[in-house]
Amino acid sequence: MKSNSLVLSKLIFESLKCYSKSWKSWLDTNGRSSRKEYCLTIPWYVIHGITWYAIVYYLYIFLDNNDIAYNGTVLKVLLVLVFTMILVPAYTLSIRRLQDAGISHYWLYIIFILIPQVNLFLIIKFALALYLLYLFLQPTRK
Repeated sequence: MKSNSLVLSKLIFESLKCYSKSWKSWLDTNGRSSRKEYCLTIPWYVIHGITWYAIVYYLYIFLDNNDIAYNGTVLKVLLVLVFTMILVPAYTLSIRRLQDAGISHYWLYIIFILIPQVNLFLIIKFALALYLLYLFLQPTRK
């Protein structure tokens, strides 16, 4: 019987391998991504984004913000650049995942256009996000 730490280390190693593969093909929207690759990569994008947000937030709070010209603008621009760097590969990974499942990648556009526009009901946003997750977790079609 394998120890839990060995299984966990293999899972982390495999997920980092999928994460680096995702970064290598960060503009490739014609390929395919399996469910396993998608599910092992997305948590790293979330961790990456939270870490960078925490760093920029820490710098924003603890740096001297009394300069009127500064006013945190540099850090806000840095945050936008970092999140753009994170979102582009995650977005192309999502497109490849939908194509692998045999679903049109236009669903991604439709849902990303609808989610910010639906301001009346939080339940509708949640339902759209769950439907998108359902689409991502569809099995691979040959």
